[in-house]
Amino acid sequence: MEQKMPVAGPPVDLAVLRTWIGTNPRLLRDVLNDFVRINQPIVDELRAAGAQRAHARVRELAHKLRGSAATAGAADLGASLAELEVVAGDGALEGRPRPLQRALDDFERVRAWIEREFPPSPAAPAR
Repeated sequence: MEQKMPVAGPPVDLAVLRTWIGTNPRLLRDVLNDFVRINQPIVDELRAAGAQRAHARVRELAHKLRGSAATAGAADLGASLAELEVVAGDGALEGRPRPLQRALDDFERVRAWIEREFPPSPAAPAR
């Protein structure tokens, strides 16, 4: 797959997310924070599966995360995960470690942006 240059703008297209949930700012913040909370353990598992070269598990986790990224409007993350799905499906993680690292880096960029731009509400109940 062709390597693409990172985009300088925000890693989440809020217009995409708003098509799913509307424009309520509190709901937007809650959904974005839930995206991080729900997907961080999956990313941690993806990292571990990659280290073990568990191709089938990497492919499965990348697919799962890709759907979540698409819903949240995180297009770069979704593209990285799509590439990782292909590489893992081909059993080629050993020779091509960059797709895994790129997906992990893209998730970190999304997570950091959400935490900076949409910090959890101080009154938000613990989950």
